[in-house]
Amino acid sequence: MSKVKLTCVIATLILNISVVAADQADIQFKSGSVLIRCMAPNGHPVITTKLFNAAFPHWITAVQSMANKGVISRAHYLGELKQGIFIVVEGATREEALVNASVVVSEINAVTVNAIEATAEAPDFAVDDACQFIEIGPVAVTPMK
Repeated sequence: MSKVKLTCVIATLILNISVVAADQADIQFKSGSVLIRCMAPNGHPVITTKLFNAAFPHWITAVQSMANKGVISRAHYLGELKQGIFIVVEGATREEALVNASVVVSEINAVTVNAIEATAEAPDFAVDDACQFIEIGPVAVTPMK
């Protein structure tokens, strides 16, 4: 390979690397996302079937309603029913996503408290300890097709 061709190849590689690095440095959050995970805290058994049966239809109705409004982008069960759920909450900004996540958790907790009152079966952990959330950033990896 001639020196000119080698120089062109090296220059092209350096240019491509710098473009990729610049693209990565300019990542901007166009919307906020928060991941909520609701489950029995470590060391605690799952809730009773009676409590689950009283709460589940109302949880799903509340989550579906918020998804229909665009607040929730998706929700997944953690393994089998009664083991938990994780929910991805959206917002136009980071702050809005965090506020939306708080609203979602409050709604889930209110449904749970109503089911506890209706069944007189409380879990052996505080309802407020069942759901935690964490802010997540932009997508890092998706399948390349």
